[in-house]
Amino acid sequence: MRIFASVAFLVCFIAVRAECQHSEWLADVAACSSSDIWAVGDQQSSGGADETLIMHYDGHTWTDRSLSHQSGSLESVACISSNEVWAVGFSGTQTLVDRFNGSAWSASSANNPGTALNALISVGGLSATSIWVVGTTKDTGSATQNSLIEFWDGGSWHVSTTPSSAGVSNVLSGVAAIAADNVWAVGNQFGRSGVFPIALHWNGSSWGVVQTPAVTSIASLNRVRAVAANDVWAVGGANNKVLAEHWDGASWKIVPMQDPLGVNQAELNSLSIFSGTSIWAVGETDFSGKSLIEHYNGSTWNIQSSPNPHPAASGISGVAAINNNDVWAVGNQLVSQGNATIMHWDGSTWATAVHVPRSPEDEALDRKRSEDPEFTMMSSAAQRSPASAGLGGPKRVRSFMSSTDTNGNEHNATADIHAGGVITCSSASSSDPHNPGKCYVVTSGAGAYQLSPRQTMGTGPGGTMTLICNGTAPMTCWVSIVD
Repeated sequence: MRIFASVAFLVCFIAVRAECQHSEWLADVAACSSSDIWAVGDQQSSGGADETLIMHYDGHTWTDRSLSHQSGSLESVACISSNEVWAVGFSGTQTLVDRFNGSAWSASSANNPGTALNALISVGGLSATSIWVVGTTKDTGSATQNSLIEFWDGGSWHVSTTPSSAGVSNVLSGVAAIAADNVWAVGNQFGRSGVFPIALHWNGSSWGVVQTPAVTSIASLNRVRAVAANDVWAVGGANNKVLAEHWDGASWKIVPMQDPLGVNQAELNSLSIFSGTSIWAVGETDFSGKSLIEHYNGSTWNIQSSPNPHPAASGISGVAAINNNDVWAVGNQLVSQGNATIMHWDGSTWATAVHVPRSPEDEALDRKRSEDPEFTMMSSAAQRSPASAGLGGPKRVRSFMSSTDTNGNEHNATADIHAGGVITCSSASSSDPHNPGKCYVVTSGAGAYQLSPRQTMGTGPGGTMTLICNGTAPMTCWVSIVD
């Protein structure tokens, strides 16, 4: 469950966010094309602090493109074009905005009108000079939170005036821009009478509240997406059941969805629209107990079979549909030291495509630094600074994947390795829970080792490495090499 998107916001952020600790969290995903996909979230450093997490898929491999040790959490990402990608979130009590220009990410901040809290939860836009972000803000001593909406005009951020009611808190968690005079924002408002969905509309000059259908006393809308001005969808949860609402140009209406059987709670966190007859919505059941994916075919919503990387904690936070045969979903395992998860739909089946570890490069770096305080290295992704001392100056950071398919065919990976490096089994995910995967690493100079996730070995005198992901079930294995 997203920490901001629903009632859990009150527990995990306002109260004690530490109670919802995790090692990694991929909160959202956006696709510029089938070979240009971004996913964002946060990860915990070795010291336990939250740092942002940015992953990129180039059509073949997911790689870590995080800004080096950036404090905070990213909650949403939007691709305007391949050289105009925005990610937003928060760092401490301040807003956080990261922007990709086609070659590098840069960090900044939007306005921070609240004296106690400012957080951005969703981003959307029409162009590089028309970006909308929404979230929440709070003043010191105030008992309530206010909705936060800001607009980027290409040169600066501007805070929008939003409707408010005395004694009621507002949290906006989704935004969708259709035109310069047609933008939607959704979220929830909470007070003594309960938690209710809220929908705001921008008409080109001001924001106004648009009535949504009456629901129970605990409900929220978590994300909104638009097909057209008269075809807008929002998803969330109400009374521990999934909720979908549709705007037909005149009013919001609840659209029936399938509720999973045998669960105590279900909620949808996000959605992605490929067309008016192909919409995907993702979430979880039993407060992140199981993954939940539903698809709309133009007339009905239907639950799709989806994997659960962890049998007790596998919520999905974001989804991006490129076409009917290419859809990505991201999430995390809400368990102690849980890992972020990436899933893929190929037109017939959802599968765990990559089990992303918490920055294995950083973990390897931490180990190296603990062994040799003078050691630093350069990573093209994290842009770390080289050192003249330590283990020979700048070091390479690379990731490699191998797999075993449903027919038992092994697809191995081979790489050259330098002396004095470290090989880490980043992850080894298997479709058979009784046969957990392992990384079988064969090196020309340091021998062969079978590594469980997070285990490491040295590269020895260097030479070559072959990664084999072998087993009786389909599996995927990743290693990171720092050499």
